[in-house]
Amino acid sequence: MALERSSPQETLHAANESRPERPRIVIIGGGFAGISAARALRRCDADVILIDRRNHHIFQPLLYQVATAVLAPSDVAAPIRQLEERQNNVSVMLAEITGLDLNSRTVEADCEDLGKRKISFDYLVVAAGMQPSYFGHNEFAKHAPGLKTLTDAEEIRARILRAYETAELTDDPAIRAKQLTLSLSAEDRQGWSWQRRSRYWLASRYARTSGISIQRRPQSS
Repeated sequence: MALERSSPQETLHAANESRPERPRIVIIGGGFAGISAARALRRCDADVILIDRRNHHIFQPLLYQVATAVLAPSDVAAPIRQLEERQNNVSVMLAEITGLDLNSRTVEADCEDLGKRKISFDYLVVAAGMQPSYFGHNEFAKHAPGLKTLTDAEEIRARILRAYETAELTDDPAIRAKQLTLSLSAEDRQGWSWQRRSRYWLASRYARTSGISIQRRPQSS
């Protein structure tokens, strides 16, 4: 998170233009950090503009349950604009930040159909999140998608379900074993939750309808 202070700048196509005398705080990103920052500023005498390229906040710790068809995508996502209902000094903008000029204290926001706009700020909070790292092997991405967005979760869910459907239809034991083999690479809390709670749930669910026998490997000591 970065903070920058400047003198008041001209406001261009931004919310709360009727209060130019108040300082403006622009927050880039509507994830946990961005929303927490906006909420922390609820008693601040300033105009807060939260900008994100998606209109919803994702509860990422439960994304693995979307990926394994336990929860629907709507169960782990909430509109970011709910902040406006609870906090008078917050405005939400659906846009993607494509540029940042610290000298003029402006960010460039791409609003798709409305084009690009420059938003001035007095303070800037950068909470844009992160992306999966493949440790220099980006070619792995097409085989092992990350799990950061609803799109990622839906892609993984489609792959898992497709693998089980293939395993049900095939008569080749080698192909069936391959389709029933899933690999997980994760060391965080979400990864351990996925492994502990989802490793056999989906397989057992399909086994009841397809006759597939699921064998749990013994854990090494």
